[in-house]
Amino acid sequence: MINKFVSDFFKFYENIKKQQVSYITEEKIKEEIADFYKTSWLPVSQDFKEKFGESTYNLIENNLFDLYRTTKANVLVKKRLLAILKNIEPLIDTIQIEIIRKYGVVIEYDKKKQIIEDLSKYNFSGTLKYLKNSERDFNGGDWKDSCFNARLSLEEFMRELREKITKKSVPKGTLSNHINPIKEKIGLKDGEIKLIEQGFYGFLSEKGGHATKDIPDREDSTISIYLVYIICDYILKKYSKYI
Repeated sequence: MINKFVSDFFKFYENIKKQQVSYITEEKIKEEIADFYKTSWLPVSQDFKEKFGESTYNLIENNLFDLYRTTKANVLVKKRLLAILKNIEPLIDTIQIEIIRKYGVVIEYDKKKQIIEDLSKYNFSGTLKYLKNSERDFNGGDWKDSCFNARLSLEEFMRELREKITKKSVPKGTLSNHINPIKEKIGLKDGEIKLIEQGFYGFLSEKGGHATKDIPDREDSTISIYLVYIICDYILKKYSKYI
């Protein structure tokens, strides 16, 4: 949600800049401005206060509320609207950089938090350990190690999932060692297996395999982490009743 608000802010700002008039009287534009405050900002405002502090919250809240109040006038002055948004822009830009640095660019903070909470809820501790290592390496610029740990995290997710489904201890192994027993227990579809094994895991094995000559870059590391979160979320949402 916070990441979405940041993205929505810059889109909204650009939309105001693109208005071809100095004075805005169109009701539709006024409604869009009012809705930005009510539907984009207010739902995340308290979360903003908790994560980024009261002074940051107050600056955004006061300016956006000021913007909202202008919509009550018959005529809105474009220069005034842009001046209000310009007060916020540097702060939003800084927050965006902080979110990217801390949580990566590939997945919204709130969505990522929810997936981590689900993994913790079902006690996928090994998966979380490797994911943490992968993100540590990502933040340190160690792209190959980040991809390697992303691959291990997906393997561990499948191993832990197999243990939970079969109620038996399972040794470490590749994803392929685990996926067939899982298929038999929960009815994993052939298309899903193909996507996970040949698509996601194939990519991770190429980018995160120490035996390969591939030299991953930041984008490879980013998508590797993203793939793990996506497949964990998909499996937990669709097949959690078997765990």
